[in-house]
Amino acid sequence: MINKRTMLGTIAALALAVPAHAGIVDISVDGAVSPGTTIVVDLNAELGTLPGGEVFVDGIGWDVTLATVDPAWTSDAQILFVEPDITLSPSGDADPGPGTFSSGGIVDLIGIGLEFTLADGILTMEFLNTFDDTPIDWTGTVSFSATGEPIPTPEPGTLLLMMLAGLGLVARARKA
Repeated sequence: MINKRTMLGTIAALALAVPAHAGIVDISVDGAVSPGTTIVVDLNAELGTLPGGEVFVDGIGWDVTLATVDPAWTSDAQILFVEPDITLSPSGDADPGPGTFSSGGIVDLIGIGLEFTLADGILTMEFLNTFDDTPIDWTGTVSFSATGEPIPTPEPGTLLLMMLAGLGLVARARKA
């Protein structure tokens, strides 16, 4: 004999079992200045995933233009990702700017051991100048490959199936 509660629980679990949602999140850095700018991004809101849920970041990319004034060089421009405490230096050039720099796509962070999880999905980026306080202007985008927790909502067809199954079990119980 099938236990009604077990059957309803199984149907509900199947209806709510949604795979994690992965995607690329592009963040504009237009107008950012090193030092002095902080950008805070809710990756869950960008991915359409569970608010406040964990987000796993496994890749990063950039297409940026840096405008510097001597004595600052483009290699002095950095972004500090606060929670995982990882610093990105997109340039590498020891020249006064301007310069345009690209990662050429998404860099696999897993392959270099720098992947990270944000407990609440909030990413904080601080723009730094490692040499002095001479402003460095940023334009372009920084992109992340990320996976968030899905919002557990059944689709209409699944919800209808759950309701019909529940009605069937109630009808069967009344006959017994």
